[in-house]
Amino acid sequence: MKLLRAIHFTNEGRVFVILMAGIGAGAINTGNNLLYLLLASMLALGVLNWVWAGRALRELEIWRKPPTEIFAGQETHIRLGIRNGRESVTANLSVREHFGKGRSLDAVEFESLGAYAAEESGYHCIFPRRGRCRFRGWVVETSFPFGLVRRSRYQVGEDSALIYPRTDLPLELPLFLGLGDGVGSSRRGHGEELYALREHRPGDDHRRVAWKASAKRGTLVAKEFSDSSTTEISIALANVSDAKGRDPLFESALDHAASVATRLLEMGFAVGLVMLDSRNEPGDQPEDLAAMLEALALARQLKPEEAEPLRAEFTADLEARCVIIETETNRSFRPLVDEPLMITVTANESVIDDLPRSVA
Repeated sequence: MKLLRAIHFTNEGRVFVILMAGIGAGAINTGNNLLYLLLASMLALGVLNWVWAGRALRELEIWRKPPTEIFAGQETHIRLGIRNGRESVTANLSVREHFGKGRSLDAVEFESLGAYAAEESGYHCIFPRRGRCRFRGWVVETSFPFGLVRRSRYQVGEDSALIYPRTDLPLELPLFLGLGDGVGSSRRGHGEELYALREHRPGDDHRRVAWKASAKRGTLVAKEFSDSSTTEISIALANVSDAKGRDPLFESALDHAASVATRLLEMGFAVGLVMLDSRNEPGDQPEDLAAMLEALALARQLKPEEAEPLRAEFTADLEARCVIIETETNRSFRPLVDEPLMITVTANESVIDDLPRSVA
């Protein structure tokens, strides 16, 4: 833990200093020993506050507990805990998450911590963009015990969290018209859900006979079941841009891909993701969605010269049914697929900011 040398007076401390200055001026002008004694007592109280505040910041253990899933642009609650490792009580503690570059979040207040006691609280923040966010540490402050002076220490607490792209973008309804749902319940198959009843045919499995219906009709009736297989659909995104630094359109395209993937899985499709340098096989389980969101969160922004050798492989394995997400930059990498669903990102709906911010 590193001591921050700056002195910060509280509002009460400023009033205290003004009073002390007035008493000091009176003592000098009048030579009154009682005023000198009062001045010395006030000085001792201020020094004592400074020393005790420094001691109160020693032997503090701090930890954070980010949630397992964090999405860009959405409010996130992070648990923050602190433990007092001293035999004496400490109080009036505030802990600020510090990310460097002058960015700190709003303080989390801890009113009192007993000897060897621990307490948990938390803070709300928004991570503006996808990727890996690195936590640096905390700035811990206290005005204990008299509330006249605030003393600060910086404590290193390095950690990282993976921020998924946004999955809440409003998507145009026509994109999903005609898709139905992803579960093949609208055609005959070998599933378990009843599709229709028909007349019994020679060679039909006796387990398919609908005995109640057969009794009512006076003839054997067989059951037909729906196809329980899941329709597969791929999301194609050429992760290429010639922009210097982060391309806002590319970041927005990643958000669109994550939003489409989430929506399609909710509709019952088995969704896959194809980018120039990575592939996720179609799947309809939560872990499949998590794998795609992780791939999008860590997606590299390739330069055109890096992407060109990957062009052929990018289009080779695409299924006929796919959603293509493109920008003006990657339009030349459009896969040759019959009748794809197209999403063209023309406006930046993503925020290019590395550091989280507090929620008001």
